[in-house]
Amino acid sequence: MEIARSKPDHAWLPSEVRNLLLQRYGIDIATGTVRAAMKRLLDEKVLARPDDSPNGFKLASTNGSRPEPPAEATDSAPDRYEPQSELPASRDRSE
Repeated sequence: MEIARSKPDHAWLPSEVRNLLLQRYGIDIATGTVRAAMKRLLDEKVLARPDDSPNGFKLASTNGSRPEPPAEATDSAPDRYEPQSELPASRDRSE
């Protein structure tokens, strides 16, 4: 995300992100792994495809769409864990 925010209007390719991760932070990650992470962020609407090309990824907010804030994203997630009320104390059923 830090790399994408550095140039919000740029359509980032996974290979570019991979190269910058290596140059800036010394992190050597396979391009396929970076691509998978970027696709997850695309599914979460944090990243979006550029309007003029099916290639690359941009910050979603630069394409006119707005990503859901993290708290709302958690609230709207399917199969979200809902804490249950306290369960009654165990009873001795050996009678």
